[in-house]
Amino acid sequence: NIARDFAAAGKPVVGVETAGFKGSSYEGHERVVNAIVNQFVDDGSRPAVQQGLVNVFSVVPYQNPYWRGDLETLKHLVESIGLRAHVFYGYCAAGSPEWKAMPEASLNLLASPWVGLSTVKLLEKKYGTPWLHCPVLPVGAEETGAFLRALGKAAGVDGAVVEAVVAQEDARFYQYLASLVDFLSEYRNNLPTELYTVADGAYALGLSSFLVRELGFEPKAVYITDGAAGDHARLIREAAAERSGELAGSLVFETDGGEIQRDIRARLGNSHKALFLGSSWEKWLAAETGNTYAFVSLPLPETVIVNNSFVGWDGGLKLIEEVYSNVFKTKTTTARTQSVFQDASCA
Repeated sequence: NIARDFAAAGKPVVGVETAGFKGSSYEGHERVVNAIVNQFVDDGSRPAVQQGLVNVFSVVPYQNPYWRGDLETLKHLVESIGLRAHVFYGYCAAGSPEWKAMPEASLNLLASPWVGLSTVKLLEKKYGTPWLHCPVLPVGAEETGAFLRALGKAAGVDGAVVEAVVAQEDARFYQYLASLVDFLSEYRNNLPTELYTVADGAYALGLSSFLVRELGFEPKAVYITDGAAGDHARLIREAAAERSGELAGSLVFETDGGEIQRDIRARLGNSHKALFLGSSWEKWLAAETGNTYAFVSLPLPETVIVNNSFVGWDGGLKLIEEVYSNVFKTKTTTARTQSVFQDASCA
């Protein structure tokens, strides 16, 4: 009633029921966005469509420590093939004008397994805007190239333009990756090969897919912590299966951190070859069991993140840096290994 009173007076106030017992913060995010569309964006008019304008829906603000950098990177990726992107959150967003222009987009892009799906369907119903669903966050060369090709096709971008961007970025990515070959071969007996990921669906799928498909990690368990169930869980399973049978078989849907840690311990045994992608909790577990960690999720009270991102080609390289830098924080290295690593870093 309060929101309606302010709205009737011309004030941009939106009312939405978001009591905690109605669902997770991810579901609450969808409720809020849909309420903004219905109560603030929709003024009854039907504005002209701007060709090449794309609304981007992806990671949920404040639900992972890299969300600002992720949205900025997604905006850059979309615009790298000649489109314009509205991302709505973070420092690269224009605020309320972007929201008001939402009906003008020629395409809605969902780069997430399920969060935002109801929103793009709502916008299709209201304005007839087509939407593209990319359920796996693009991390590294393979997924990012596929992402841009799918986006270009859906948005009507000349295929030659997309392929030129992909070819240039692939060449750069694999040159950097090749510089690590000596280090990886020299230190292979001490590098992690088993993967345990603890994150929401978007991050767990995107990062795990990259490490499994492009770096050869063996997925032991990928814990989805965003409360996905029913059709949402099905979408995650299908996306994982399309990329790797092993990845799909490793999925565990669990929100209880204590249960996750107990399950990891049971699967881990005495292994010291594991990489834990997760939060500070997983770092403590890595330290206790003699394994390696990399921060990708919350809670994360012990480091400062400004605009880092694991999305895109550069995001894949950033994840490689994080993983193998942390090897030196958790393992004993020889002078020879340090020398090889320094040579690789300078290559």
